[in-house]
Amino acid sequence: MKYRKKPIEIEAFRWTGDIDQAEDPEWMIASLKSGESKIGKSTGSKGETYPVVRIKTLEGTMMAVPGDYIIKGVHGEIYPCKPDIFMATYDTGEIGDVSDGYHTFNELYRYRILYNALAFNALRGEPGAMPHKSRFHSDGEPCFGGGWFIVVAYLDGKQISNHYEEKDWDLFQIEERIRADEWDGHTPEDVAERIEAYLKR
Repeated sequence: MKYRKKPIEIEAFRWTGDIDQAEDPEWMIASLKSGESKIGKSTGSKGETYPVVRIKTLEGTMMAVPGDYIIKGVHGEIYPCKPDIFMATYDTGEIGDVSDGYHTFNELYRYRILYNALAFNALRGEPGAMPHKSRFHSDGEPCFGGGWFIVVAYLDGKQISNHYEEKDWDLFQIEERIRADEWDGHTPEDVAERIEAYLKR
């Protein structure tokens, strides 16, 4: 049997050896004040000394050295983690950086924009497609309050649309309108079905 580890969210910071704890989160400071964690020194194989944090855990006392990550787990437990293990196990928590092993969400979203721009630009010569873009919806309201625009086109008389940030405006070399056509109530699923039907005709 194969199992997949459930995604969990943790808090963590990389300890720099800061004795004054100026860079430490509140939960680490609380652990130091309670005595569950203690800052001290250790001696290397060549007699050199360096700061360490000794942390009481369920598995016993564990030690972190400068550069190690210190983690607060889902149950409030605190423990150290070596940088290579941390980077292989956790990401930053930014959804755009999450990867399926091949592409991140940010990469896939960028591909989506570029493919969509390519398709809308190609529809300029398609009878009845009427691709256009606008910074305003049909009621005159700015898209998402401003800083966004909408692209609209028709496939076999059925509307498709998407919103994008202002920075991608010039990718869409299509008619610019003061107001976009009125939304026909389509959902993302409708758009997918309309595109697929158009491609299969």
